[in-house]
Amino acid sequence: MNMETDVYNDFLQLVRLGIGHRAGPLSANPDWEAIYAQAQKHALPAVLVDGINDVRCKRDDVRCEGESHTSAIIHQPSFPPKELMLQWIGETLQSFEMPRKIYLQAVASLARFYNAHGYRMMVLKGYACSLNWPRPEHRPCGDIDIWLFGQQKEADAAMEKTIGIKVDTSHHHHTVFDWGGFTVENHYDFVNVHFYRSSRRMESLFKELGAFEQKNENENQNEKLSQKAQKTLKGYGFAHQPVELLGERLWLPSPNLHALFLLRHLGAHFAAIDISLRQLLDWAFFAEKHTGDVRCKTEEVRCEDKSHTSAIKHQPSQEVDWEWLQGVLEEYGMSQFFHCVNAICVEDLGFAEEVFPKGDFDPLLKQRILTDILAPEYPREEPAGFIPKMTYKYRRWQGNAWKQRLVYDDNRFVSFWTGLGEHLFRP
Repeated sequence: MNMETDVYNDFLQLVRLGIGHRAGPLSANPDWEAIYAQAQKHALPAVLVDGINDVRCKRDDVRCEGESHTSAIIHQPSFPPKELMLQWIGETLQSFEMPRKIYLQAVASLARFYNAHGYRMMVLKGYACSLNWPRPEHRPCGDIDIWLFGQQKEADAAMEKTIGIKVDTSHHHHTVFDWGGFTVENHYDFVNVHFYRSSRRMESLFKELGAFEQKNENENQNEKLSQKAQKTLKGYGFAHQPVELLGERLWLPSPNLHALFLLRHLGAHFAAIDISLRQLLDWAFFAEKHTGDVRCKTEEVRCEDKSHTSAIKHQPSQEVDWEWLQGVLEEYGMSQFFHCVNAICVEDLGFAEEVFPKGDFDPLLKQRILTDILAPEYPREEPAGFIPKMTYKYRRWQGNAWKQRLVYDDNRFVSFWTGLGEHLFRP
């Protein structure tokens, strides 16, 4: 793929505008159908619509009164036909804004069930990530991922006994059940530990970070914690954050837990097949929100930048301990991936350099990662038929060796045979 092609360039520029960042010029005649197809692929149609609206408001270099648009478009491109634009706006309402209200009700009602039965519920990924976005309603929310502080088995039993909901236990690292029209993934492990030995090592750290006792605000560390955990938790950024949703208390992961979880999850998807720009934005918005003194200056006062509308107020205690995080990533061989991802967020998505810790990266490797994000060499789509499908999967696994080495420090072939055996027992 030529990274300078109009479709990919226009798509990236509109994403930048859609999230409130400055952008370069669009092509004179954008291929709107192709651009929208890219937005759908990356789960960003709502962001694309926001970006197009920004361009419209900036046409002829005239700012819209009362709006905080940051476009740097220097010429007036052609716009989507009115009928098409109305269709996209309608799809944004129906696929993002309206479902989110139902999604929030489902998350709150699930928290209500667990609170009533004595369990604490932490939300991972979807809802937790959306709170960092400038427009949370324009980040898609699909499954409800939760962590019950090690009480997954007891809570699943209570779910089946009191409500009669069938819990599916056939999946790796989480159980599955339906709630309020959404799929809930109740994690007993933070990551899949059945393929890579490094993931098993990291899971032990996740379990330490995910324990509840030592996270309570203004409480001493629990005496039952291991010496490793006591040593690990001497820094900052380890406190889980309680939030209220529709009158129900639930928990957000501590900044350090969430940072490591997002990066490992991002890396796992990248090494296996692909990742989307939406996943990259999850990381970038999270880092922006949890980096000290970038946009917010005090604990209680919101930024003067009125476009900063995240649902979480910045608190110094909720900053990522970057030194700690980089030490963990170095230990697990993820540093190159980490710094290249951050460079894409800055150079291609328009985030401030100060959001991320400084680090060296290979520009060619960074460009290769971006190219693979926009146009994977081995796409997710697989051929029909058992033999063609298995052949393609093996070719993809071999072709993605460079990606696997960026994320895992394991022996690839040992992991391959381990994973193959696990698939036979739990496909």
